[in-house]
Amino acid sequence: MSTFLCFPVAPASTPFLTRRSAAFSTETKRLAALHSYQVLDTPDEAAFDDLTHLASYIAGTPVALISLIDTDRQWFKARVGTEVDKIPRDQAFCHYTIQGEGPLEVPDTHLDERFLNNPLVTGNPHIRYYCGVPLTSPEGYRLGSLCVIDNQPRQLNPQQLRALETLAREVMARFEMKRQQQELQEQKRRLASSEARYRILFEESAGYLFTHDLEGNILTVNDAAAQALGYAKGDLTGKNISGLLKLGESRLLKEYFQRMEAGTAVNGVTRVVTTNGEERYWQYRNFGVRHASGELVVICSAQDVTEKELAATNLLKSKKVLEEQIRARTEDLQATNAALIRTKDDLDMFLYRASHDLKGPLCSLEGLLNLAQMENSPEQQKEFMQLMQQTVQKLNRVLESLLTYAINTHWGVAEERIDFQALLKQALQTLRLQPGFGRLRITPFFNTLVPFYSDPDRVLQVLISVIRNSIAFQDLAQEESQLNIWINSTKEGAAILIQDNGSGIDEAQLPALFQPFSKASEHSQGSGLGLFISREILRKLGGSITLQSQKGRGTQVNIKIPAARQPDPAE
Repeated sequence: MSTFLCFPVAPASTPFLTRRSAAFSTETKRLAALHSYQVLDTPDEAAFDDLTHLASYIAGTPVALISLIDTDRQWFKARVGTEVDKIPRDQAFCHYTIQGEGPLEVPDTHLDERFLNNPLVTGNPHIRYYCGVPLTSPEGYRLGSLCVIDNQPRQLNPQQLRALETLAREVMARFEMKRQQQELQEQKRRLASSEARYRILFEESAGYLFTHDLEGNILTVNDAAAQALGYAKGDLTGKNISGLLKLGESRLLKEYFQRMEAGTAVNGVTRVVTTNGEERYWQYRNFGVRHASGELVVICSAQDVTEKELAATNLLKSKKVLEEQIRARTEDLQATNAALIRTKDDLDMFLYRASHDLKGPLCSLEGLLNLAQMENSPEQQKEFMQLMQQTVQKLNRVLESLLTYAINTHWGVAEERIDFQALLKQALQTLRLQPGFGRLRITPFFNTLVPFYSDPDRVLQVLISVIRNSIAFQDLAQEESQLNIWINSTKEGAAILIQDNGSGIDEAQLPALFQPFSKASEHSQGSGLGLFISREILRKLGGSITLQSQKGRGTQVNIKIPAARQPDPAE
């Protein structure tokens, strides 16, 4: 793939001046929002690289990138499949992406008039496919896009598009977290600067001034201090400072006098009470001066820092709240990242096993077709056709299982009233053509008087999967193959017990039965996904499935399904 990632386009224009002015204003705000994140020209980060690799993996394209549209350039925060980190903005196809609110997908540039004659389509790197999801800020500004690109025509399915939209939101969430961290650092810097200014002001300004003796009786006071406390100067003279201070413990004042008598300067912040009962914060610096007579007088200088203290208190609260939000968000992102990694690993293994089970029947089918073409005997050709039909049926079972797994993963859970008798009848009708169905005596038992609500399609799939196994693994040495089914429902949930007298399963194989592509017998014609998908379906419903079996003594399957909702009192 070429090192170029997005398509050049002609600049958008409009004949109306008012529209140009509005577009210019919007673009100015968009650029301001982009620059507020301070992410342009930052080094590569593993978190964004991982998201870009995941986008490439989900879309199945060789190129994926996180792009940001600046004033005159398109810059790539993360990229897969190219070494280029920026291109001129007038060449950026992503210009179209940020003009819309949703994903922009171009399945085939040769069929799109906007890009049919584009030099990057007609020449190297011969771009044929593009899909971009806008990176939208909380204010609604589209800063860039999460893009996937290929040199072959293609079209993503709805699940892939939703996955890319989820990744785009994750990219913006990480941008938001970085911005919040930057804002917190700026707040810390401003607080430190504010404290420094207050220290300078305290050192250079006398502020409120008064003196008192070692018993706390005020000797003198200046106008500023008296006015701040709401007193006339004469009313404060002779008054004890204990009546002006808001102290939590009396011992604090005693310790203060002891330090003054020892000649130690004291500074800090204290609360004073004005004549109208208002509490104010004063920052003070007090020290003692001894007269020639030996008497010690304490000189007090102070300034009102109430707003600063309240702001600092509020800032501390805001800081704690913000740090807690960042911590929680970081934990969420770490959990999401770990889940994405686990999902990718599980998906890799699942796809590998699925491709293996699909490739086998396809190879067999291809071989049988070649043999049938070389064979002149109609009887022999008929035999080959029967074998090919069996192979196609096996391939179809695998594909049906994969489709059921995909539907269970992505579809929501229904809350419908279930008629278990009708549902079991539908399951048996679906399985009636399976070899061995006719020799199996099926006996159902129902205790379903209480209305039960869940997802009938998912419950049907579980019943079909479990009963199919009982049909397939009959013990032909038995005089009669039996299958007993007990279904009991209450307002809390449903319990289903399915018991057969089939060939059973070796105890050593039981732990692996619920793993994907696990088969109880190497001669099994199934996909090896039935019990695995049944377990995933029941997990989606909040239920469970367990299995007990002994070789030659049959199998018992227990299914628990909680009610999706409680029945109405009138039912």
